[in-house]
Amino acid sequence: MVFMHWRVNRGVLVTPRTTPIIPGMDATTADPVRRPWRPWQLALAALLLAGAVAGGWTLYWVFVQHRLGTISEGRVYRSGRMPPAEMAATAQRLGLKTVIDLRTSREGQDETNTTDQREIESEAAALAAVGVRHIHLPSSQVPDQATLDRFLAEIRDPSIYPTLIHCYHGVGRAELFSAVYRIEQEGWDPDAARCATRFIVAGSSFDVDKQKGVFLKDYRPHPQPVAK
Repeated sequence: MVFMHWRVNRGVLVTPRTTPIIPGMDATTADPVRRPWRPWQLALAALLLAGAVAGGWTLYWVFVQHRLGTISEGRVYRSGRMPPAEMAATAQRLGLKTVIDLRTSREGQDETNTTDQREIESEAAALAAVGVRHIHLPSSQVPDQATLDRFLAEIRDPSIYPTLIHCYHGVGRAELFSAVYRIEQEGWDPDAARCATRFIVAGSSFDVDKQKGVFLKDYRPHPQPVAK
């Protein structure tokens, strides 16, 4: 079935056109009948919109901000690796005095990622150019005692703040060492510091039965060295 449209243009009758009549159209006007959205349709549209916004923000945070996050406002930040020029610009913007780089450069030193030593040196040079000290503290996914002792010595030095702690992706070692900072310097409960690393799901690396989760859950603060 079709519906004939006649219209007048400046007093002249125009040749009619035909419009098919389809379900949901008013045959007297051949215009679609506008029906209000149902609650489930509104809910689905809101969910899709929220997902798109969240997905866009996540991509921006990962690929533009390099997972930059605040541990203690004006004092400690964490992130993943950045191009050297971006790291230097970030250091200037945050007013950093130091950057603690946890990446490893020797094969087998870390089971997940190895960084070319030249990349680490390029970051150090870019930071030095803007007056920021680069502290290279290579660590496996869970630090050995020697690495932990060196980290504790660094964070007990007031001159390093504000500082940024970063690893390769910004979601493993940077989170773990940031949790150690919170326990040692801010008095956090070890398990609370573990839970604050990220949104923890069952089986993830900070879960209670995984290597990083066990390390933080069982962590005990180290006594401050006695001043001589």
